[in-house]
Amino acid sequence: MLSQSGSFWWGKSDSEREWLTAEFKSRPKVNVKLYLDAGLMETMGGAISQLETNRKLRDVLRMKGYETIYREFNGTHSYPCWRPGLADALRALLAD
Repeated sequence: MLSQSGSFWWGKSDSEREWLTAEFKSRPKVNVKLYLDAGLMETMGGAISQLETNRKLRDVLRMKGYETIYREFNGTHSYPCWRPGLADALRALLAD
């Protein structure tokens, strides 16, 4: 799984945020390798900070034992910030 600046704050309702993080936390681990990145300036725009929710998902994934590569970049939620990390993400996920 590859995620660049994932919007993991989404939930089933305003009172149930971070649905995907809760799903990973409550379900049995599966065999998947994950790459996530988020910008250090992704702290506004959504219901809660995308940087914060990416860090929470990273922590849950690592706690569950998932092979997780996590990077933070000095940037915002924008295509120019994602472009440089895409090749690194693909190399990391496709490596043996």
